[in-house]
Amino acid sequence: MPISTSVLDTDDYKFSMGQFIFHRPYLNAEVRFGLINRTKGVRIAEHVSEQKLREELDAAREVRMTQEEYDFMADRKLGKRQMFQKDYLRFLRDLRPGPYELEERDGNFRLEFAGKWSEATYWETRALPIVSELYYGSVIQHSTNPSPSEIYAEGYRRHEEKLDILSRRTMIRFSDFGTRRRASKDWQEFVVVSTARRLGDQFLGTSNTHFAMKHHLNAVGTMAHELNMIIAACHMAGTDEELRGTQRQLMRDWEAEYGPDLLIALSDTWGSQFFLRHIFPEFAHRWTGTRQDSGDPFAYGEAVIQCYETLRIDPKTKLIVFSDSLNLETMEALAMIFNGRIKTIFGWGTNFTNDLKIPTISLVIKALRAAGHGTVKLSDNLAKAMGSPEDINRIIQAAGYKNKFFEECKS
Repeated sequence: MPISTSVLDTDDYKFSMGQFIFHRPYLNAEVRFGLINRTKGVRIAEHVSEQKLREELDAAREVRMTQEEYDFMADRKLGKRQMFQKDYLRFLRDLRPGPYELEERDGNFRLEFAGKWSEATYWETRALPIVSELYYGSVIQHSTNPSPSEIYAEGYRRHEEKLDILSRRTMIRFSDFGTRRRASKDWQEFVVVSTARRLGDQFLGTSNTHFAMKHHLNAVGTMAHELNMIIAACHMAGTDEELRGTQRQLMRDWEAEYGPDLLIALSDTWGSQFFLRHIFPEFAHRWTGTRQDSGDPFAYGEAVIQCYETLRIDPKTKLIVFSDSLNLETMEALAMIFNGRIKTIFGWGTNFTNDLKIPTISLVIKALRAAGHGTVKLSDNLAKAMGSPEDINRIIQAAGYKNKFFEECKS
């Protein structure tokens, strides 16, 4: 069986973003996405053959939405509203992913996808699990010390240990965010299902739409940095004020698309200091909260609380979703420190669906260009920053970015 067998075997934010893009003029923007290996000491092509990767990507291009999947998506609600409209679902049902570009370079792969934004966007969360599963599958298969059976036995032991601890730490409420960098589809499904059975409502759901449908779980997700990055790139020729305005307009448009029920702001694309100082005051009263995805989570939480208090908003009525390289110890510390001060939940990724007896690597597929301009992500961790020096300096100037935090990406 090929790795990709379901249109819904992807992160749920891809559909909420996909409909948003489909309903707006950004539909026809020409974009380019590319695979980035942020773990410099690992050469992916030494573990994954180009031929096998091509076979899997070709198979993924042939996957179509089934009637069961269409009906599941059509039935989904946001509060009292339909989440997905029929025009978007018809588009999604008929969509065939465009071509890809693949070649080996210095032990890694140049894997890129170009086309209309409304179509090319789906390659990110379809291709990344393929590369991840091929890589980890090869590492496990060729491992002798520990053996493959020992690797999975250790993964099972670690998972059971986590569930034992979590069952006693009921203040930790979390969702599965692990699709893109999972060890395998089967292992992710085992982890998700066993967690749901053991922890009940403490486990809030999964970002994997296919598993949500199959196992009657909540599908969770809002937006990714892609929206901020591409919309800004489309206006890179404008003034600093026009560039800053793209980030405000994005949030206004998102609110218009989804109403009050999907309002979690992703705050760090240009650095959370810029976001909290210049963007969030307009939206803080209406939006449910923010998602932290880089930098120091403890410092971020304190800054968000201070922002709410300055705006005379009770932080206890608001939410932070922590989602950056989490482990159980960090989640417990964050839950305790912010208990009674602000609501916290966690989006748990690599360390949840890929905690075996092998080192993990940091793979991403990001938007590289849009409408003829390079994209930029600054982040609260300079190790995650991306873009050309010229474009990065352009956004630093527009955002007044002064962050110095740097920490190697581990997952």
